[in-house]
Amino acid sequence: MPDNKKNRKIIFVHGKNTKPIPVEHRGLLLKSLRAGFTESAFRDDMMAFDEENFELCAWSDLLYSRYEETQILSSAVGQLISSSNESTHRTWLSKLAIYVRRSLYLLVDRCPALMRLLPTWHIDFMLEGTRAYLENKNGTAVQIRERLSSLMRTTLVDEGRDVLIVAHSLGSVIAYDLLASQPKWMGSLSVQLLTLGSPLGLGYVQARVLGAMKVFPTAISRWDNISAYGDMVSLDATLQDDFTKMIELGVLETITDITGILAKYQDVNGANPHKSYGYLANPTVAALIAAWYLDHESTVDEQ
Repeated sequence: MPDNKKNRKIIFVHGKNTKPIPVEHRGLLLKSLRAGFTESAFRDDMMAFDEENFELCAWSDLLYSRYEETQILSSAVGQLISSSNESTHRTWLSKLAIYVRRSLYLLVDRCPALMRLLPTWHIDFMLEGTRAYLENKNGTAVQIRERLSSLMRTTLVDEGRDVLIVAHSLGSVIAYDLLASQPKWMGSLSVQLLTLGSPLGLGYVQARVLGAMKVFPTAISRWDNISAYGDMVSLDATLQDDFTKMIELGVLETITDITGILAKYQDVNGANPHKSYGYLANPTVAALIAAWYLDHESTVDEQ
């Protein structure tokens, strides 16, 4: 383990929907990530990973009135960890179903007038939380960004650490928005960004993020984006084509997309490839995090 490990901290920004109380949520995330480390090329090096260097930016209490119960989650994460070596068989029928759903949702994103093609309940599910944040209802979005800003400021300025922001789902929009706002306290500081299951490729989101794709963040040194097979939130799985202008403007060194990884989270409601626990338990995701933590050059390829 390199001497500079104590100067590195991972900040995880969760996505929409209710979450467990922060201490329990963080514990489940760490269990999943450790399972991913075990299956990665950095298994031996990461056995001594200091969990104090993993920080959760918890914000669900600002948007929701309750916390999520952990009984089902704990069982599902336990199953996820025990089955991490198992492969998932993809039938041609399941592939076709995913392709049709993805194509329909992308068509609706490009042509919002076609939204009537989707069931009302599904529209509400997809936009719940996301819409409230993007519309800054009751100033919630500002409060959420302030919570992340405070945590980042403490880590970057007061503690003088390097930071990797791992942002899942709506969390990637929150992290992007904060960085696009270019807080004065950041000065010339920068962070590395890893987005998981991000909706930032969607026109609906891009039209509503800070800067609306006209003003870009200047504090991201490297951006890796990962989407799982069957994830219906990261419908447009590639962000490089959307944000390549950041490289052209010289405000970002590189942005890389990795698509089609297997996120194997499953609970009583069935498989859910969008869940953050499934992402963190994937060896490709864990290897990227480990490579940054160990200050290794990442050579992770698409799974």
